[in-house]
Amino acid sequence: MSRCHPNRPKPRSASRTVLVVGEGPTEKAFLTHLRGLFLGRDAGVTIKVESADGGDPAMVIHRAKRLLQLGQYDKCVIVMDTDRPWPALHPKIQGAPADYIKESPCVEAILLDVLGQPRPTSTSIAKAKFHQVIPENRKTTADAYASRFTKDLLLGRRSAVPELDRMIKIMEQGVAP
Repeated sequence: MSRCHPNRPKPRSASRTVLVVGEGPTEKAFLTHLRGLFLGRDAGVTIKVESADGGDPAMVIHRAKRLLQLGQYDKCVIVMDTDRPWPALHPKIQGAPADYIKESPCVEAILLDVLGQPRPTSTSIAKAKFHQVIPENRKTTADAYASRFTKDLLLGRRSAVPELDRMIKIMEQGVAP
């Protein structure tokens, strides 16, 4: 015989909340796609993906600070390109532990690497090649990545692309190793 009344809602366990801030709308779209594929309902973690809307790394960190002020987050992960010099990185932002994922040189280069193409070392070349895969006017929507970046492909390329592995670990567990 059950001890709980069947019509009463079950008590919910408190989940951890993670804020993931991408440098721009392309990062936000791809990270949202990853969250949809890898974050399970019973993962015990809530992940909020936001965009800093471009700019230099100092502006991205500033945007993350502002977002952390607006909500209660247990952790913050910042995903930025390495095509511009980074400021001094701090292990905590607004009291929340902070992790950083460096996209070398940019997210488009990483995504080309995931697709098995050589990773360009120039941001402009990477963006031009990536726009042949996903048109520029669609790269900011998460559904644009669904047909090209399937779960099987991402899992298969995970060990070859360390940045992808870290992004997937965030979505699965809410941690960035």
